[in-house]
Amino acid sequence: MGGTDLGRLDFETSYEEKEYVALSSSISNIVIDVDRHDVVFTESPTVSEITVGYYENQYDIFSITEDEGTITITNKFIQNAFIRFFCLLFDGDNTDNRVLSIVVPTGFYGKMDVACSKADVSFDGVHNLDELKLNVSDGDVALNTVTCKTAALNVAAGELSVTGGVYETLDIVNSNPAEYLPIDEIDPELYPMLGITPPPVTPQLTPTPGGLVVVTPTPEVTPSVDPSATPDGSPSVSPDVTPSATPEVTPEITATPRPTKAPTYLVVSVAMVLEGVDVKDLKINAIYTNIEGTLARGESYYKITTDNVTNSNIETNNNKTAVGTITITQKDGSTELDFK
Repeated sequence: MGGTDLGRLDFETSYEEKEYVALSSSISNIVIDVDRHDVVFTESPTVSEITVGYYENQYDIFSITEDEGTITITNKFIQNAFIRFFCLLFDGDNTDNRVLSIVVPTGFYGKMDVACSKADVSFDGVHNLDELKLNVSDGDVALNTVTCKTAALNVAAGELSVTGGVYETLDIVNSNPAEYLPIDEIDPELYPMLGITPPPVTPQLTPTPGGLVVVTPTPEVTPSVDPSATPDGSPSVSPDVTPSATPEVTPEITATPRPTKAPTYLVVSVAMVLEGVDVKDLKINAIYTNIEGTLARGESYYKITTDNVTNSNIETNNNKTAVGTITITQKDGSTELDFK
């Protein structure tokens, strides 16, 4: 098939930029379900209606519909599925031109329900959301200065960053595949609990000021002389004693040992990052994912519950005067969460 070069095939795959402006001004619900198209949300005072910018060709087509205050955007329907697969997977010339952008007018208040696969999602300066549901598989998510009453974020096989913003309820599930590395490839300083001993350092010979390397010779060992030996060094044999033959030793056959694999260790390197987030109730379920960053409120504001008792800088408390809550469930990984 042309070495996966779609330009050599006898059909047109180039993407065309298009725009859709919502027909209704009363839309309060946005539903998106797309595949292999990055999604970008912004808010702008220069638009009066929801505006959608997208790219499509004859094999990768979007469907945009409006019904009773809901706008639905998708490209996940069958349209010559075989060629569409090659357009999305192998057409490298068009990879950077497949961004789906949604611009909402200032003051938009409503709900967003977004599902994406093999795509990144970002929100930048979107305010006054009532509810945000986000499900992303195999992609990164970034939320910057978002104001939302209730947000539920589910990110699988990707990184999540939440910067600024105000949330009443923020429910996060961030899971990543387990990664195992050979123990000899792990930095001992990063994982001191493994007790890895750094390899010995071979000393290097340094030249003297005259440019010569001084090497101490190894003293020769003088072999001991057997008093009963003959002058030529061979043992003396009594004339009437016939030396007995040395019996031959039959070597034992041993099986060749199988090569042993270096032991491996689970390494968690993907991080969920919260930076200056103002949230009342925070719930996090992290699987093979580190938690790090800062919150905009003090620690005394929260009642904290966490099951990470070995690798976390915060712990469960019994704050009876707490206003908000933090609930953390973590499978491996570390928590380094600081407060205002």
